[in-house]
Amino acid sequence: MADEESAAPRREAAMPRQVCVDLFATLGCGLEAGFPAPMGSAATGVLVFAKEL
Repeated sequence: MADEESAAPRREAAMPRQVCVDLFATLGCGLEAGFPAPMGSAATGVLVFAKEL
């Protein structure tokens, strides 16, 4: 595992689900699945996209 200094900075963005789905659609990707995942004392939504052929 890379040490902290050489690791790439994290890029986080909070956005509504539909905005994310629409954004990836413009890149030729379709929503395949979504599920909740624990994040500290709360939860976040994980979206899985696949490139459309």
